[in-house]
Amino acid sequence: NATKHALEAAYEALWYECAGTAIRIKIIEPGFTQTQFATHGMRSSGASHPSHVDALDRLATAMKTGQTASDPDVVAQKIESALFDTSNRLRYAAGKHAGTLLFLRKVLPDAWFQALVKKAVLRS
Repeated sequence: NATKHALEAAYEALWYECAGTAIRIKIIEPGFTQTQFATHGMRSSGASHPSHVDALDRLATAMKTGQTASDPDVVAQKIESALFDTSNRLRYAAGKHAGTLLFLRKVLPDAWFQALVKKAVLRS
């Protein structure tokens, strides 16, 4: 997550620096995407506590069945749309629940947002 935040900050700064030029900077902010990237990363984290393993299995199943994650094609379509958008819009939410999550992340206190995400993951 730290890398994502650093890249977002860098691209937002670049967006300001390029204002008034023909260069358009775009940030695609996808929600969960149906890939094995997330679950593989969580599995390789070394956590082996039964509750972690159970939650991870539920999350992986939910992502594979499309309950919480979007097909990668949805994100690809958003990227294509942003690519050909001639406006100066910076951010594009892509996929299931992405817009809602981004909005909630901005308006809720950290502890509330973290509890919401934790509850959604454990419920999956």
